Parts: sequence; C-alpha cells; structure tokens
Amino acid sequence: MWFKIYLLGAVSRIDYFEKGREHYNRKEYAEAVSCFLRSITEDYYNTPRAWLGLCYECGLGVAKDRVLAKDLYSRCYDRLSFSKRDEKFGLWVAQHLENLKDVAECDSRRVFIEGLGNVKVIRNINAPYRPQFRYNVDEVVVQTDKRTTLVEGLCYAQKHLPDINRGWTCDGQRRYYDGYTLKTDYFNLRVLRGATDKYISKVEGRECLLHFPKGANLDYVYVQETIHKRVRQMLFKRTQEVVPPILKEVSERINVPYGKCEVVMTHRSFVAYNIGPNHDIYFSASSIQLPKESLETLCIHELTHNFVSEHGKDFYDKMAELGGEEAVKRDKSMWKEGRWPYLRM
Repeated sequence: MWFKIYLLGAVSRIDYFEKGREHYNRKEYAEAVSCFLRSITEDYYNTPRAWLGLCYECGLGVAKDRVLAKDLYSRCYDRLSFSKRDEKFGLWVAQHLENLKDVAECDSRRVFIEGLGNVKVIRNINAPYRPQFRYNVDEVVVQTDKRTTLVEGLCYAQKHLPDINRGWTCDGQRRYYDGYTLKTDYFNLRVLRGATDKYISKVEGRECLLHFPKGANLDYVYVQETIHKRVRQMLFKRTQEVVPPILKEVSERINVPYGKCEVVMTHRSFVAYNIGPNHDIYFSASSIQLPKESLETLCIHELTHNFVSEHGKDFYDKMAELGGEEAVKRDKSMWKEGRWPYLRM
C-alpha cells in the first residue's frame, strides 16, 4: 500500500510540470507559469525552476525579470547532480546561465504585493529550511535558506501572510483599527492614528496610548504586527508595575513567602508558574488582562505550589485553607470567563 501511494504521489508531482509544458507549448504562458509555480512550491520538483526561469527571462506570462530568471536557473543547476549537468538538460540550463552572466547575483528582493504591502525576501546561509517572517515598520521580511529561490519566498509570503494574524484576537476582529480600545482593571489601552509618520507609544499609570503613522495602511500585515509589537511592549511594562506588588500583598496576607517575582514576555501558554527550591514565581505579561479578583486568585494558586506541586484534591484543599473556598471556585472557573486573553502576548 505504501509503495502504491508513493507512486501516486510521484505521478502527481510530475503532473503539474507536464501540464505547465502543455500550456507553454500552446503559448498559454500565464497558465504555464501558474503550473510551474505550483510544481515548485507544492511538490518541490526541480526541473520547473528552469522553465519558470525561461518565462522570467523572456517575459512570458510574467513581467520580464532577468535577476529572478538567473536566480531560478542557478538554484536549479545547483540541485543537479554532477552527472546530470553533463546531460542535455544540464547543458541547456548552463547555457542560459552563461547568457545571463552579466546579471548580478541577488540574495534579496523587495516587491509590493497587492493586499499585503511591501514584502522583502532575504536568503542567507543561516536561515531555517522553512521560511520565517519578521516585521519591519514598513515591510514584511521573509527569511529563506540558500537553496530556496526568491520566487519561492515571494510565493510563500503570498500564501501564508493573509492568515498570520489568527494567533491573537482584538475584539474578535483579529486586527487593530483607528480608535481600538481595550479596558481592563489594570490598564486602558487605546490605539489611534497619529499626526506624524512615526509610531509613538506612551504608558502613564494605567493609560497605555499608541499612535500609529498617519499614512499607515491597516490592511497590511506588517502594520498590524508592528502595532501589536508596540502594544505588547506597553503591556509588558504595565505588568511589571502591577503584578509584583499584588503578589507581595497576597503573600503577606496569607503568610506564604516566595523567592523572586519576575514578569516575562512569552508566546507559551502558561500565565504563571512557581519553580525551584526558592519558589521563584514567573508571570506572563498576558496576566495583566485578568480581572482583579482573578489575578489575586492566580497569586494564591502559585503560592499554594509551595506546599503541593501537582494539581489535585490535596492542592485544592490547601488552596482553600490559604485563600478560602471562593478562591478555589474562582480558580476553577477562571479559564471559562471568556473575557481574556484579549491579546496573545
């Protein structure tokens, strides 16, 4: 069964390329380019890179671009074994590379993609095999490894960037907007369009204000990610101001000591944990979004771990002894409140 599935997969891989060649021979170049791209990006098949390079070199079905053409030829040639380079196809690719010898090698390319904004592909030797995104103020940067073509990096961005914001939510809209406001017991966050071309963030007590540039297009992912990064920084600063005093107050009230209290910026799922023989307590910056009673309950929860490490009957009996039955009840229902986290930190 495995062998049959493997063969079917192989047929499917070649099929995109063959369809692309059929379109190319019928001079349906746009359809040919689409098939070649699909063969490269979905099936990782090497030969279509050279055919796609020919389309870019001659401007068939795509805008003429000798830099991208040379990049496609080079990556295709690099992946050929030494014996294949002496065969007809290898010699054909080598001849096209020779024709483009005056074109400079390029390891980056910046383009504007409709609906996404400015996208820059960077290729370097230390990049991971799977492309990764990072965000500048005015562009998305796609980082790829040395063996990946710039065209593949751009295709990856076009495919995956539209869904990139689904890891966090803002009022259920998965995006920020002019006038976005989030009020909790410990901060009042506002995101507004500013009068300048800069991002300006300000934290004064519980007031967290972010002005984004007047010309920023909120439909572009890098603008949303830049705003989110600034918001995270502000809430992290606010958490550092709020949480340690609350933990200290709760600790003194229930007479349970702890080591140190530290706030961390994390993408992991924990909100707080108690670790080590000194019972150091770490809080995620996302804990600042909890209501006052829930945050105090979280402190009692972590201090209870001084006595019982695992959650269970003994743990909740001890927690009830320290904070009362109401704290236990609130702790068990905390994750069902549905009011937080508003933002993934």
